[in-house]
Amino acid sequence: MRPHHCHAIGCEKPVRPEMLMCVAHWALVYPATQKEVRQHYRPEQCRTRKPSRAWLLAATHARLEVARHEERPDAVKYLEDLIERLSARVG
Repeated sequence: MRPHHCHAIGCEKPVRPEMLMCVAHWALVYPATQKEVRQHYRPEQCRTRKPSRAWLLAATHARLEVARHEERPDAVKYLEDLIERLSARVG
């Protein structure tokens, strides 16, 4: 199995598979978004590599919050577009 890393754009810090981000980036995510990510997480998604669309949407919102905080305009645009596509599927 390949190593798991922080999902914040530009971060390669290794993290446990059940973690979305390293501690430093996770601290930049709003508590309400952290709650959404945890709420939609399913333990088997690490093994099956098939997370729910709800988790993907929450995780992408978390990544967007970090990108905005780090002032990464290209990443913000990419993540906003991804959220729009995921929302169309979930909605």
